[in-house]
Amino acid sequence: MTARRGFAVYAQRAMRAVRARATGTLLAAMAAALALCGCGGPPQPVAARYLQALKLGNYRACYRLLSAQDRASCTLAQFVTEIPLAPDVSRRLFEPVLDHTVYVTGEARRAGKFAIVPVKVTTPELARWERMIDATVGSGGDALSAALDSLKSGDFPKVTYDDTFVMVRERRKWRIVADFATKERAAKERAAALIAYYNRRYTETINTYRTLIQALGQAPATGNQGLAMRYTRELSEITRTMERAPREQAYVSKVRLSGVAMKMAGDGMPGIFGTITNTGHQQLDQAVVRVTFYEGRGRHRTTLYSEEHVVLSVPLAFTDFASVRAPLLPGASCAFGFEMSAPRAIEDKSDPYVSVDAVTFTPPWLVAHGDRPQPGKPVQGRRDGQRTSGSPAPRQTPAQSPTRAGAS
Repeated sequence: MTARRGFAVYAQRAMRAVRARATGTLLAAMAAALALCGCGGPPQPVAARYLQALKLGNYRACYRLLSAQDRASCTLAQFVTEIPLAPDVSRRLFEPVLDHTVYVTGEARRAGKFAIVPVKVTTPELARWERMIDATVGSGGDALSAALDSLKSGDFPKVTYDDTFVMVRERRKWRIVADFATKERAAKERAAALIAYYNRRYTETINTYRTLIQALGQAPATGNQGLAMRYTRELSEITRTMERAPREQAYVSKVRLSGVAMKMAGDGMPGIFGTITNTGHQQLDQAVVRVTFYEGRGRHRTTLYSEEHVVLSVPLAFTDFASVRAPLLPGASCAFGFEMSAPRAIEDKSDPYVSVDAVTFTPPWLVAHGDRPQPGKPVQGRRDGQRTSGSPAPRQTPAQSPTRAGAS
Protein backbone atom coordinates (compact mmCIF):
# COMPACT_ATOMS: atom_id res chain seq x y z
CA MET A 1 0.00 0.00 0.00
CA THR A 2 1.38 3.38 -1.01
CA ALA A 3 1.67 6.22 1.46
CA ARG A 4 -1.03 8.21 -0.38
CA ARG A 5 -3.48 5.28 -0.42
CA GLY A 6 -2.73 4.56 3.25
CA PHE A 7 -3.53 8.14 4.16
CA ALA A 8 -6.83 7.96 2.25
CA VAL A 9 -7.89 4.81 4.10
CA TYR A 10 -6.93 6.41 7.42
CA ALA A 11 -8.97 9.53 6.55
CA GLN A 12 -12.03 7.43 5.64
CA ARG A 13 -11.84 5.53 8.93
CA ALA A 14 -11.48 8.80 10.86
CA MET A 15 -14.54 10.28 9.15
CA ARG A 16 -16.59 7.16 9.92
CA ALA A 17 -15.53 7.44 13.58
CA VAL A 18 -16.53 11.13 13.66
CA ARG A 19 -19.92 10.33 12.09
CA ALA A 20 -20.45 7.51 14.57
CA ARG A 21 -19.69 9.79 17.51
CA ALA A 22 -21.97 12.49 16.11
CA THR A 23 -24.77 9.96 15.60
CA GLY A 24 -24.29 8.68 19.14
CA THR A 25 -24.42 12.21 20.53
CA LEU A 26 -27.57 12.97 18.55
CA LEU A 27 -29.23 9.75 19.70
CA ALA A 28 -28.30 10.53 23.30
CA ALA A 29 -29.77 14.01 22.97
CA MET A 30 -32.93 12.58 21.38
CA ALA A 31 -33.20 10.02 24.18
CA ALA A 32 -32.88 12.75 26.80
CA ALA A 33 -35.51 14.85 25.04
CA LEU A 34 -37.85 11.85 24.78
CA ALA A 35 -37.29 11.11 28.45
CA LEU A 36 -38.33 14.67 29.30
CA CYS A 37 -41.25 14.78 26.89
CA GLY A 38 -42.73 11.31 27.29
CA CYS A 39 -46.39 11.11 26.43
CA GLY A 40 -47.25 14.34 28.23
CA GLY A 41 -45.03 16.69 26.26
CA PRO A 42 -42.00 18.68 27.43
CA PRO A 43 -42.00 20.47 30.82
CA GLN A 44 -41.16 23.98 29.53
CA PRO A 45 -44.71 24.73 28.30
CA VAL A 46 -46.05 23.87 31.77
CA ALA A 47 -43.69 26.44 33.29
CA ALA A 48 -44.77 28.96 30.65
CA ARG A 49 -48.48 28.34 31.37
CA TYR A 50 -47.87 28.80 35.09
CA LEU A 51 -46.05 32.11 34.58
CA GLN A 52 -48.67 33.34 32.12
CA ALA A 53 -51.48 32.52 34.55
CA LEU A 54 -49.55 34.17 37.36
CA LYS A 55 -49.10 37.37 35.36
CA LEU A 56 -52.81 37.41 34.44
CA GLY A 57 -53.86 36.87 38.04
CA ASN A 58 -55.40 33.48 37.25
CA TYR A 59 -54.27 31.85 40.47
CA ARG A 60 -56.73 28.99 40.12
CA ALA A 61 -54.97 27.96 36.90
CA CYS A 62 -51.61 28.14 38.69
CA TYR A 63 -52.99 25.97 41.47
CA ARG A 64 -54.23 23.32 39.01
CA LEU A 65 -50.68 22.92 37.70
CA LEU A 66 -49.37 21.86 41.12
CA SER A 67 -48.63 18.25 42.02
CA ALA A 68 -51.39 16.23 43.66
CA GLN A 69 -49.45 16.13 46.93
CA ASP A 70 -49.09 19.92 47.01
CA ARG A 71 -52.79 20.44 46.28
CA ALA A 72 -53.66 17.99 49.04
CA SER A 73 -51.51 19.86 51.56
CA CYS A 74 -52.55 23.39 50.56
CA THR A 75 -55.98 24.79 49.72
CA LEU A 76 -56.48 27.38 46.99
CA ALA A 77 -57.10 30.03 49.66
CA GLN A 78 -53.76 29.17 51.30
CA PHE A 79 -52.01 29.01 47.93
CA VAL A 80 -52.80 32.62 47.04
CA THR A 81 -50.92 33.75 50.16
CA GLU A 82 -47.73 31.80 49.32
CA ILE A 83 -47.51 31.45 45.54
CA PRO A 84 -44.14 29.98 44.46
CA LEU A 85 -41.96 32.40 42.45
CA ALA A 86 -44.33 35.30 43.21
CA PRO A 87 -43.25 38.50 45.03
CA ASP A 88 -43.43 38.23 48.81
CA VAL A 89 -45.44 41.44 49.34
CA SER A 90 -48.86 42.50 50.60
CA ARG A 91 -52.02 42.29 48.49
CA ARG A 92 -51.98 46.01 47.65
CA LEU A 93 -48.44 45.77 46.30
CA PHE A 94 -48.68 42.29 44.80
CA GLU A 95 -49.93 43.10 41.31
CA PRO A 96 -47.85 46.28 40.83
CA VAL A 97 -44.65 44.47 41.89
CA LEU A 98 -45.57 41.43 39.79
CA ASP A 99 -46.08 43.70 36.76
CA HIS A 100 -42.44 44.79 37.17
CA THR A 101 -41.14 41.23 37.59
CA VAL A 102 -39.67 39.50 34.52
CA TYR A 103 -39.27 35.72 34.18
CA VAL A 104 -37.08 34.07 31.53
CA THR A 105 -37.09 30.27 31.39
CA GLY A 106 -34.28 28.07 30.05
CA GLU A 107 -33.82 24.53 28.74
CA ALA A 108 -35.14 21.69 30.86
CA ARG A 109 -32.95 18.93 32.26
CA ARG A 110 -33.63 15.67 34.05
CA ALA A 111 -32.67 15.09 37.70
CA GLY A 112 -33.82 11.64 38.73
CA LYS A 113 -37.61 11.58 38.70
CA PHE A 114 -37.77 15.37 38.42
CA ALA A 115 -37.58 17.74 35.47
CA ILE A 116 -35.79 21.01 36.23
CA VAL A 117 -36.62 24.16 34.26
CA PRO A 118 -34.32 27.08 35.13
CA VAL A 119 -35.86 30.53 35.38
CA LYS A 120 -34.08 33.87 35.67
CA VAL A 121 -36.06 36.38 37.72
CA THR A 122 -35.65 40.17 37.63
CA THR A 123 -37.74 41.99 40.22
CA PRO A 124 -37.70 45.02 42.58
CA GLU A 125 -35.05 44.62 45.28
CA LEU A 126 -37.51 44.85 48.16
CA ALA A 127 -35.31 45.57 51.19
CA ARG A 128 -33.28 48.31 49.49
CA TRP A 129 -36.40 49.72 47.80
CA GLU A 130 -38.17 50.01 51.15
CA ARG A 131 -35.24 51.88 52.68
CA MET A 132 -35.08 54.22 49.71
CA ILE A 133 -38.78 55.04 50.08
CA ASP A 134 -38.59 55.43 53.88
CA ALA A 135 -35.64 57.79 53.60
CA THR A 136 -37.49 59.83 50.97
CA VAL A 137 -40.86 60.26 52.70
CA GLY A 138 -39.51 60.72 56.25
CA SER A 139 -41.53 60.56 59.45
CA GLY A 140 -45.26 60.77 58.94
CA GLY A 141 -44.99 60.18 55.19
CA ASP A 142 -47.14 57.77 53.20
CA ALA A 143 -44.53 55.16 52.28
CA LEU A 144 -46.96 52.82 50.52
CA SER A 145 -48.24 55.51 48.15
CA ALA A 146 -44.67 56.62 47.47
CA ALA A 147 -43.75 53.01 46.68
CA LEU A 148 -46.59 52.74 44.16
CA ASP A 149 -45.51 56.02 42.56
CA SER A 150 -41.92 54.77 42.26
CA LEU A 151 -43.16 51.66 40.45
CA LYS A 152 -45.13 53.80 38.00
CA SER A 153 -42.08 55.97 37.31
CA GLY A 154 -39.66 53.04 37.19
CA ASP A 155 -37.50 54.60 39.91
CA PHE A 156 -36.70 51.56 42.04
CA PRO A 157 -33.73 49.21 42.50
CA LYS A 158 -33.82 45.79 40.83
CA VAL A 159 -32.23 42.44 41.50
CA THR A 160 -31.75 39.46 39.16
CA TYR A 161 -31.34 35.93 40.46
CA ASP A 162 -31.59 32.32 39.26
CA ASP A 163 -34.41 30.06 40.35
CA THR A 164 -35.96 26.80 39.15
CA PHE A 165 -39.21 25.04 38.38
CA VAL A 166 -39.16 21.50 39.74
CA MET A 167 -41.66 19.15 38.11
CA VAL A 168 -42.78 15.57 38.47
CA ARG A 169 -44.80 13.44 36.06
CA GLU A 170 -48.32 12.50 37.15
CA ARG A 171 -50.71 10.66 34.82
CA ARG A 172 -48.41 11.39 31.88
CA LYS A 173 -48.41 15.12 32.59
CA TRP A 174 -45.80 17.32 34.20
CA ARG A 175 -46.88 18.91 37.46
CA ILE A 176 -45.12 21.57 39.54
CA VAL A 177 -43.62 20.61 42.90
CA ALA A 178 -44.00 23.39 45.52
CA ASP A 179 -43.28 21.69 48.89
CA PHE A 180 -45.07 24.29 51.02
CA ALA A 181 -44.06 22.59 54.28
CA THR A 182 -40.34 23.18 53.74
CA LYS A 183 -40.94 26.81 52.73
CA GLU A 184 -43.09 27.42 55.80
CA ARG A 185 -40.49 25.92 58.15
CA ALA A 186 -37.76 28.01 56.54
CA ALA A 187 -39.85 31.19 56.94
CA LYS A 188 -40.47 30.51 60.64
CA GLU A 189 -36.81 29.73 61.28
CA ARG A 190 -35.75 32.89 59.45
CA ALA A 191 -38.15 34.99 61.55
CA ALA A 192 -36.65 33.53 64.73
CA ALA A 193 -33.13 34.11 63.38
CA LEU A 194 -33.88 37.76 62.67
CA ILE A 195 -35.10 38.28 66.23
CA ALA A 196 -31.82 36.82 67.47
CA TYR A 197 -29.94 39.11 65.05
CA TYR A 198 -31.70 42.25 66.33
CA ASN A 199 -30.68 41.19 69.83
CA ARG A 200 -27.08 40.73 68.63
CA ARG A 201 -27.01 36.97 69.22
CA TYR A 202 -25.00 36.54 66.07
CA THR A 203 -23.77 32.97 66.51
CA GLU A 204 -27.31 31.73 67.07
CA THR A 205 -28.50 33.71 64.05
CA ILE A 206 -25.81 32.35 61.75
CA ASN A 207 -26.37 28.74 62.81
CA THR A 208 -30.12 29.03 62.19
CA TYR A 209 -29.61 30.56 58.76
CA ARG A 210 -27.17 27.83 57.77
CA THR A 211 -29.64 25.15 58.83
CA LEU A 212 -32.58 26.58 56.89
CA ILE A 213 -30.49 27.25 53.77
CA GLN A 214 -29.27 23.66 53.84
CA ALA A 215 -32.85 22.40 54.21
CA LEU A 216 -33.97 24.42 51.18
CA GLY A 217 -31.05 23.10 49.14
CA GLN A 218 -31.87 19.50 49.99
CA ALA A 219 -35.57 19.80 49.14
CA PRO A 220 -36.14 19.91 45.35
CA ALA A 221 -39.07 22.29 44.89
CA THR A 222 -40.07 25.25 42.77
CA GLY A 223 -38.77 28.53 44.21
CA ASN A 224 -36.51 26.96 46.84
CA GLN A 225 -33.32 27.94 45.00
CA GLY A 226 -34.37 31.59 44.91
CA LEU A 227 -35.25 31.57 48.61
CA ALA A 228 -31.92 29.96 49.47
CA MET A 229 -30.05 32.62 47.47
CA ARG A 230 -31.99 35.41 49.18
CA TYR A 231 -31.32 33.99 52.63
CA THR A 232 -27.68 33.39 51.75
CA ARG A 233 -27.32 37.08 50.99
CA GLU A 234 -28.81 37.97 54.36
CA LEU A 235 -26.51 35.46 56.05
CA SER A 236 -23.47 37.02 54.38
CA GLU A 237 -24.43 40.44 55.73
CA ILE A 238 -25.12 39.08 59.22
CA THR A 239 -21.70 37.41 59.20
CA ARG A 240 -20.07 40.70 58.20
CA THR A 241 -22.00 42.47 60.95
CA MET A 242 -20.57 40.06 63.51
CA GLU A 243 -17.08 40.67 62.13
CA ARG A 244 -17.67 44.44 62.42
CA ALA A 245 -18.63 44.18 66.10
CA PRO A 246 -15.27 45.52 67.41
CA ARG A 247 -15.47 48.53 65.06
CA GLU A 248 -19.08 49.13 66.03
CA GLN A 249 -18.21 49.00 69.72
CA ALA A 250 -15.46 51.56 69.17
CA TYR A 251 -17.97 53.74 67.32
CA VAL A 252 -20.17 53.97 70.44
CA SER A 253 -18.14 56.98 71.57
CA LYS A 254 -19.42 58.91 68.52
CA VAL A 255 -23.06 58.48 69.50
CA ARG A 256 -24.18 61.11 72.00
CA LEU A 257 -27.15 61.46 74.32
CA SER A 258 -28.74 64.77 75.23
CA GLY A 259 -31.82 66.04 77.03
CA VAL A 260 -32.12 62.78 78.97
CA ALA A 261 -34.87 63.01 81.57
CA MET A 262 -37.08 60.69 83.56
CA LYS A 263 -40.79 61.34 83.03
CA MET A 264 -44.06 59.56 83.38
CA ALA A 265 -45.14 57.82 80.20
CA GLY A 266 -48.66 57.97 78.85
CA ASP A 267 -49.84 55.03 80.94
CA GLY A 268 -48.44 56.49 84.16
CA MET A 269 -45.33 54.29 84.22
CA PRO A 270 -41.89 55.87 84.67
CA GLY A 271 -39.94 56.28 81.46
CA ILE A 272 -36.77 57.83 80.12
CA PHE A 273 -36.81 60.26 77.20
CA GLY A 274 -34.08 62.06 75.33
CA THR A 275 -32.29 62.55 72.04
CA ILE A 276 -29.58 60.46 70.42
CA THR A 277 -27.14 62.03 67.90
CA ASN A 278 -24.79 60.34 65.45
CA THR A 279 -21.62 62.48 65.40
CA GLY A 280 -19.57 60.02 63.31
CA HIS A 281 -19.49 59.12 59.62
CA GLN A 282 -21.39 55.81 59.58
CA GLN A 283 -25.12 55.24 59.01
CA LEU A 284 -26.66 53.38 61.93
CA ASP A 285 -29.37 50.73 61.80
CA GLN A 286 -29.52 50.11 65.50
CA ALA A 287 -28.64 51.83 68.76
CA VAL A 288 -28.98 50.33 72.22
CA VAL A 289 -28.77 52.24 75.49
CA ARG A 290 -28.15 50.83 78.96
CA VAL A 291 -29.86 52.14 82.07
CA THR A 292 -27.87 51.48 85.25
CA PHE A 293 -28.94 52.03 88.85
CA TYR A 294 -26.08 52.57 91.32
CA GLU A 295 -25.83 52.51 95.08
CA GLY A 296 -23.15 54.38 97.03
CA ARG A 297 -20.46 56.78 95.80
CA GLY A 298 -16.89 56.69 94.55
CA ARG A 299 -15.05 53.45 95.26
CA HIS A 300 -18.02 52.12 97.17
CA ARG A 301 -20.45 52.55 94.32
CA THR A 302 -22.05 49.28 93.25
CA THR A 303 -24.52 48.38 90.55
CA LEU A 304 -27.96 47.50 91.84
CA TYR A 305 -29.66 46.85 88.53
CA SER A 306 -29.24 47.46 84.80
CA GLU A 307 -31.41 47.07 81.74
CA GLU A 308 -30.94 47.75 78.05
CA HIS A 309 -33.33 49.23 75.51
CA VAL A 310 -33.31 49.50 71.71
CA VAL A 311 -33.88 53.17 70.86
CA LEU A 312 -33.23 52.87 67.12
CA SER A 313 -34.00 49.80 65.03
CA VAL A 314 -34.19 49.53 61.24
CA PRO A 315 -35.09 45.99 60.08
CA LEU A 316 -32.63 44.08 57.92
CA ALA A 317 -35.42 42.38 55.99
CA PHE A 318 -38.31 43.83 53.98
CA THR A 319 -41.31 44.68 56.19
CA ASP A 320 -43.88 45.58 53.50
CA PHE A 321 -43.77 49.29 54.45
CA ALA A 322 -45.26 48.50 57.86
CA SER A 323 -43.72 51.69 59.28
CA VAL A 324 -41.22 54.35 58.27
CA ARG A 325 -37.85 53.57 59.84
CA ALA A 326 -34.82 55.33 58.43
CA PRO A 327 -31.20 54.79 59.49
CA LEU A 328 -29.59 57.44 61.66
CA LEU A 329 -27.40 59.33 59.22
CA PRO A 330 -24.09 61.03 60.10
CA GLY A 331 -24.85 64.28 61.92
CA ALA A 332 -28.51 63.40 62.43
CA SER A 333 -30.52 63.09 65.65
CA CYS A 334 -33.67 61.33 66.71
CA ALA A 335 -35.82 61.40 69.83
CA PHE A 336 -36.39 58.30 71.91
CA GLY A 337 -38.48 57.22 74.84
CA PHE A 338 -39.09 53.98 76.70
CA GLU A 339 -40.59 52.67 79.91
CA MET A 340 -38.21 51.33 82.53
CA SER A 341 -38.54 47.79 83.78
CA ALA A 342 -36.55 48.05 87.05
CA PRO A 343 -38.33 47.00 90.24
CA ARG A 344 -40.04 49.90 91.97
CA ALA A 345 -37.85 49.46 95.07
CA ILE A 346 -34.74 49.99 92.91
CA GLU A 347 -36.21 53.08 91.27
CA ASP A 348 -37.10 54.60 94.65
CA LYS A 349 -33.64 54.26 96.22
CA SER A 350 -31.34 55.22 93.31
CA ASP A 351 -31.16 57.35 90.19
CA PRO A 352 -30.83 55.86 86.68
CA TYR A 353 -27.77 56.62 84.55
CA VAL A 354 -28.08 56.19 80.79
CA SER A 355 -25.28 55.39 78.34
CA VAL A 356 -25.01 54.18 74.75
CA ASP A 357 -24.21 50.49 74.93
CA ALA A 358 -24.06 49.24 71.32
CA VAL A 359 -24.67 50.27 67.70
CA THR A 360 -25.05 48.43 64.39
CA PHE A 361 -23.92 49.93 61.08
CA THR A 362 -26.21 50.00 58.05
CA PRO A 363 -25.22 47.18 55.65
CA PRO A 364 -23.45 48.73 52.63
CA TRP A 365 -25.78 47.08 50.08
CA LEU A 366 -28.82 48.52 51.90
CA VAL A 367 -27.60 52.12 51.95
CA ALA A 368 -30.38 54.07 50.26
CA HIS A 369 -29.53 56.10 47.18
CA GLY A 370 -31.27 59.09 45.66
CA ASP A 371 -33.36 61.52 47.69
CA ARG A 372 -32.82 61.05 51.41
CA PRO A 373 -32.29 63.17 54.51
CA GLN A 374 -28.97 64.99 54.51
CA PRO A 375 -26.42 64.82 57.35
CA GLY A 376 -27.48 67.15 60.13
CA LYS A 377 -31.17 66.90 59.30
CA PRO A 378 -33.21 65.19 62.06
CA VAL A 379 -34.44 61.70 61.27
CA GLN A 380 -37.33 60.15 63.14
CA GLY A 381 -36.35 57.10 65.13
CA ARG A 382 -38.30 54.70 67.29
CA ARG A 383 -40.06 56.44 70.14
CA ASP A 384 -41.12 53.34 71.99
CA GLY A 385 -37.99 51.64 73.24
CA GLN A 386 -37.97 47.89 73.18
CA ARG A 387 -36.30 45.74 75.75
CA THR A 388 -34.20 43.05 74.17
CA SER A 389 -34.60 39.43 75.15
CA GLY A 390 -31.85 37.00 76.07
CA SER A 391 -28.56 37.68 77.79
CA PRO A 392 -27.14 41.19 77.28
CA ALA A 393 -23.89 41.61 75.44
CA PRO A 394 -20.69 41.82 77.55
CA ARG A 395 -20.49 45.30 79.09
CA GLN A 396 -17.76 47.59 77.83
CA THR A 397 -17.17 50.98 79.38
CA PRO A 398 -18.19 53.68 76.89
CA ALA A 399 -15.81 56.50 76.09
CA GLN A 400 -18.39 59.03 77.27
CA SER A 401 -19.67 59.15 80.84
CA PRO A 402 -23.17 57.85 81.58
CA THR A 403 -25.84 60.52 81.65
CA ARG A 404 -27.85 60.88 84.83
CA ALA A 405 -31.55 60.81 84.05
CA GLY A 406 -32.99 63.46 86.29
CA ALA A 407 -36.69 63.79 86.96
CA SER A 408 -38.60 66.21 84.78
